[in-house]
Amino acid sequence: MSKTIKYQTLKQIAEDVRGTARPFYSGRFMFGQDCVGIVLDSNYIQDLGVAIRDAGASKILTKSAGYREDTMGKSVIVYWEQVKCVDAPEEEF
Repeated sequence: MSKTIKYQTLKQIAEDVRGTARPFYSGRFMFGQDCVGIVLDSNYIQDLGVAIRDAGASKILTKSAGYREDTMGKSVIVYWEQVKCVDAPEEEF
């Protein structure tokens, strides 16, 4: 069963860690399925848990929700395979 998060919440978390919200991210081996993710500088990865808690999303963005990390040079994409964004404006992405 998928969990959902509002775009504004995802965006706020990303901003709190100086990152970018990715409401329609398709990770490795997801075969076209999308989920939510946050791209951030690897220096801020330790701040992500605090930002999630401060946004009230601790029950949604959990390790059991398919939490994954992939490095992209100095940046990292953190994504949750079982979490969907419910209200992101698709034309922006």
